[in-house]
Amino acid sequence: MHVAEHASNGWRPGHGISPSELVLGGVVTGEVDQLRELVGEFGAQLRMVARAFSVDVDQRGSSVWISGESGAVDSAHHLLAALHGLVRRGYPLHAADVDHAIRLVRNDPRVDLAS
Repeated sequence: MHVAEHASNGWRPGHGISPSELVLGGVVTGEVDQLRELVGEFGAQLRMVARAFSVDVDQRGSSVWISGESGAVDSAHHLLAALHGLVRRGYPLHAADVDHAIRLVRNDPRVDLAS
């Protein structure tokens, strides 16, 4: 899964990391369940993130694209990267977890969600 960020002035790589390293790197067959866990049923968890940060979040195959204002995109990216880290460690992700994580990131955009 790759996350690309879209600034109002055009595409740009995020956080000084190549696009292939942003959130998940390449998805292999064994990671499809992780993608499903992160995205939620029918994309519900991505829609929650989109609404919370007023960004567009779109899944295309094994890629997730975030577009919108730079600060909002950064917050959504931080959230999705942290949630993906939890999923990779085997944490089952539910809508209530995403909602709680959204509130934490809104209060402190640099919060460490892994702890």
